[in-house]
Amino acid sequence: MSAASVTILYPYIRRSPTLQRNSSLQCMELVKFKNLAMSSANSLPPGLDPAELNSSKGSIKNCLSQREIQEKYQEAVSHYGKYRQAGVIETEASIKAALVLIEQKQILPAADFLQNAVFISLQLTEEEKMQRFNALSDLYSRLGFHRKAAFFKRVAAMRCVSPSNPHPNWNLCHSLLLQLLDGYNLSIDPNEPDKFGYYGWARLQIQVLQELVGTAKKKGNNSLATRHMTLLLHTMLPHLNPAERGEFSMQLEMLSKDSEGIPTPIALENGLIVPPVHLSIIPLVKVFKLIQPTPHLRPEKVEVKNPTDEISPFVYTPFVGNRDRVAKDASKADFCWVEGELCEVNMILENPLPIELRLSSICLITEGVSFHVNSNVISIPAESTMFPATLTGTPLGPGNLRISGYSTYTLGVKSNIRLKNVRAMKCPHIDVEIVAALPLIEVETSKPKSEFFSSFSDSIVTSASVSVLMGESQECSITLTNIGKVPIETLEISIDSRIDKRISEIFSWSDENLQSQLPIQPGTSANFTVYIYGAGDFIGQPDYQACDTISTSSLQTGNTNSIDGPSSLPSRLGAISERLRSSTKRTESSASRSSAKSGGSFNSFSMITPKTSMTSFSKTYEAVLKLKYSGGPGRHTGHYRCCGVALNVEVAPALYITKWDTLPGESPSQFYIVLDIYNASQHEMELNYAGTKKILVEKLESCRIPIPLDKCSVAEIEKGKEEAACCQHIVNNVDVKWILPDCSGKATLEGIRLTPEMVQLATVSPIEWEITINGEMAKPEEMHFETGEMINVDVCLKNHMRDELQDVQLSLAFYQDYQNGRCNYRLDSRVAVIGNDSVIIPQIGPGNSFQHSLSLIFFVSGLYKVDFKCNRKDMNTLSADTKIQGSPQQLAWKYNPPLDFQIN
Repeated sequence: MSAASVTILYPYIRRSPTLQRNSSLQCMELVKFKNLAMSSANSLPPGLDPAELNSSKGSIKNCLSQREIQEKYQEAVSHYGKYRQAGVIETEASIKAALVLIEQKQILPAADFLQNAVFISLQLTEEEKMQRFNALSDLYSRLGFHRKAAFFKRVAAMRCVSPSNPHPNWNLCHSLLLQLLDGYNLSIDPNEPDKFGYYGWARLQIQVLQELVGTAKKKGNNSLATRHMTLLLHTMLPHLNPAERGEFSMQLEMLSKDSEGIPTPIALENGLIVPPVHLSIIPLVKVFKLIQPTPHLRPEKVEVKNPTDEISPFVYTPFVGNRDRVAKDASKADFCWVEGELCEVNMILENPLPIELRLSSICLITEGVSFHVNSNVISIPAESTMFPATLTGTPLGPGNLRISGYSTYTLGVKSNIRLKNVRAMKCPHIDVEIVAALPLIEVETSKPKSEFFSSFSDSIVTSASVSVLMGESQECSITLTNIGKVPIETLEISIDSRIDKRISEIFSWSDENLQSQLPIQPGTSANFTVYIYGAGDFIGQPDYQACDTISTSSLQTGNTNSIDGPSSLPSRLGAISERLRSSTKRTESSASRSSAKSGGSFNSFSMITPKTSMTSFSKTYEAVLKLKYSGGPGRHTGHYRCCGVALNVEVAPALYITKWDTLPGESPSQFYIVLDIYNASQHEMELNYAGTKKILVEKLESCRIPIPLDKCSVAEIEKGKEEAACCQHIVNNVDVKWILPDCSGKATLEGIRLTPEMVQLATVSPIEWEITINGEMAKPEEMHFETGEMINVDVCLKNHMRDELQDVQLSLAFYQDYQNGRCNYRLDSRVAVIGNDSVIIPQIGPGNSFQHSLSLIFFVSGLYKVDFKCNRKDMNTLSADTKIQGSPQQLAWKYNPPLDFQIN
């Protein structure tokens, strides 16, 4: 009754799903399997069509309900179980009941019937037992009990090769083991997600994979055995203990000796395709990083500014900045490699095995530009976690290079690992631009290398260290060798220093000499010279505090009531001034005698000298000589390279100008600049000045030298800039050279400052003097007259300035110089003046003249000096101290030299 009801209610109960075509099967085999499927489509006797039963299902009466069918099957199975000989019938009834309950979606009752069928004892052959367990596996699969289905499938596979089986079938055993993989959450594809030991079945999975390896080897397919062992080691490595890892690694190496593991699919007899397995975790890559070229080899692109770029009047605006902002592509390298040059990729590898892992080959996998890879052989110690390795290669052309992975050969297995399968990588590939070939330069210098330097450039390839004295010049020869494969066609040199502003004064070279040697062919060299000058401050800032502690200038003429020249400025280096003030040793300068011979009458000069050397004031300058060069195909694409030479120059003091002053010259068109020079070196120094004059200065001693100069014309100088013009005139015309036993140099007065009195003495007077004595032009030599003789003096003043002179006072002064530092100005009883010896001139227009006449009578014989002087009170030309005091500054122009009257 139950069978009849099932036939009516479930006519399609045993219909099999339509077979899907496998391209690996032959056409005849496909037809055979289709016919088999059609013959088992239903359980009705021959001649009955299920469609006819469906059409008449409503008219058939007395069919059992689902509950009644289940009860009837339970009753039948219970009765069959009472008889030992009815085991086959009981098994059939249990299986049919399970099929019906599966159709009714009653899973647990169906499982009970199948469990009853399992424990029925039957006398079967090995072949029948295999078929029985295979059928149970299929039924459990339909129930959704996949792990239990896999268990019975595995039992069926073992029955195929059991010791009691006289005809073991290893092919069938291997085929059944492949079918049960899904039930144990396994797959022959290592990249299939949600597989391999993440649900607590690791030990079962390892056992199944080991059985796959054994059956593949037994069936004589060594390549398949190697593939299964590779899969086992690759997928189950985290679940293996160290001993198992070492054992399985040795087994894989032994298997690969018979059949090498190659990364190609393997087709089985049943049409199944076994994909390749890549050992991506043996070794495990923890870091995969492309190495950009070192700074001096890094190609750079010439920046071309677009004139149409929008220029905002604002310092910052959020709109322009975000308008063209593009998200950074992580797969795009932010640097370039160069065609024909070695490129590197750094890797950090981990060896998870307890044995030394030898990589017979490891190299890059690339796409795009032709790339020559270099294969490396490395050995990673056992259980090493941070083992560095470098992969290299050479691009053979410009363009875009894509690095998609790397290839290894270890344990007899070749693996092509893609970066998308590397856990440490965030992108599936890395693209890097290959720049066309560029030249490569090697730099050598003739100076010793610096031991250290705090450079601000990262493209330095060599260094040079030079020690010079202030004012000394040296040469550094630099040799450039083209060690590349393309010529150097363009070369630009520049100096860079972000700290010292005097670098341009220290370094110089000839661009024309270097450009004349271009192009530099591969394997050839070019030379150029860098001229190094010891720039320094021979004159420092005025120390006004020293003005209060040091007496006024010792360069005085006459008595203290009238001073021809103003007080000289003390040293402008505070440290030097302090040492000068603190020392007590005094030395007499031989230059005082020289200056006395030059026409001036000076007192003896002595100067406080430091006790120790001033070499502690040496200063170090650092700069980078940048070489920007290009050539070959890279030049046409706008690329170039940059390298640098670190230059370390130590400048030590040779001499210092501690004081200076100006004195009247021997003619109205000249003046003297008098310098106090201190020898800061440890050797005797020879000074050459004023063209042909020389003087020797002992070490750590001082001297005074007078240098005659033509006065500076300020007729075309803007008002208020007379001092700057005079200072520049002195700097340009003073030539002081020093000579030491092993070097020489030149001192400059750059930075000198002058007081208004010094400026007045150093500039051409705006007044042109014309003085006649008894109708004849005055002469600089002595003029002889008799006692009581009337001497007629005519003075003519002519204004050469662009502005008129106002409130000018013309005056005469008479005195006697005793040539011992004393002058006598009290001559009221010795000379009489007929006329005015002092006259106020309201104004003298530009180009106009003023004439004044008077007569002189001397009553006492002797040598007299007559000093002619014009004074003007100018409120616009004031010093800072004078303005504070509120008194006007008095300017004076003298007729130099004073007239000498010899009265007999």
